[in-house]
Amino acid sequence: MIISGDPKLICTAYVKARGEMSATVTKDAKGNFGKYATLAAIVEASTPSFAKHGLAIVQEASADDGAVCIETWLIHESGATMQFSPLTMPLADRKPQTVGSAISYARRYALTAICGLATDDDDGQAAQDSTKGTQRAPAASKGQQRSHVADEVFDEPRSPLATKAQVQELGALGLEFYADEWSEQAATLAKAVSKGDVADILELKQSQIAKLINGIRTKMAQVAEAQS
Repeated sequence: MIISGDPKLICTAYVKARGEMSATVTKDAKGNFGKYATLAAIVEASTPSFAKHGLAIVQEASADDGAVCIETWLIHESGATMQFSPLTMPLADRKPQTVGSAISYARRYALTAICGLATDDDDGQAAQDSTKGTQRAPAASKGQQRSHVADEVFDEPRSPLATKAQVQELGALGLEFYADEWSEQAATLAKAVSKGDVADILELKQSQIAKLINGIRTKMAQVAEAQS
C-alpha cells in the first residue's frame, strides 16, 4: 500500500467507512455453477460508506499478451490517495469475453478485499459440519505419541505446495470455463479437492491442483464434444 498526501485524513476516513459497511454482500446473480455476488452488488455495498466520508474508488485495467492487471486507488476529497497492490489475472487467450471476464473477476476480488467484504454463504458452517461425527482416536502413551510424530515427519513427507505455473494455468482455465463465476467456483473446488482443508487455490498442493487442472480440461473437452 502506498499513501500520498495527508495519511491521517485518508486513513481516518477509510477506517470510518469500513466500520459502517456490512461484513457481507448478498449473492445477487445465479449462474450455471451457483450464486455469486456481481461487481455491481459489491460496488453498491461499498460506495455509500465511502462517499459519506469523502472517498472514491478508482480501478484501472491494463493487459498484455498473458494477463490482465487491475490497479486500485482510494481517493480522498482532500487529494490524498491510497494505492493498493495490483492484482494480476492470467489470460487463456485474447478473446474479448475472456479479457472482460478476467477484468470483472479481478475488480470484484480486489474490491471485496479492500472493503473487507465476504459473500453471504455458509462456507464457515459447512466447514464445521464436515467435522461433525468425526471421532478422536484414543489417547496414546508418550512413547506412542513420539513414534507417531516421527512417522509423520520422516516417513511421510508432505507434498509441496502448487507452483506458480500451476496456479496460473488453473486460473486461466478457470476463467475460460467458468467466466465470472470462477471466483466462487475456485473456493468450492479448492475445498473439494483438499477435503475441506483449504479454500484458496494458492494453498493447494501440487497433486491437488493437478487434479483440478485435469478435471477442468476434461469438462472443457466434454462441452466441446457435445457442441460439435
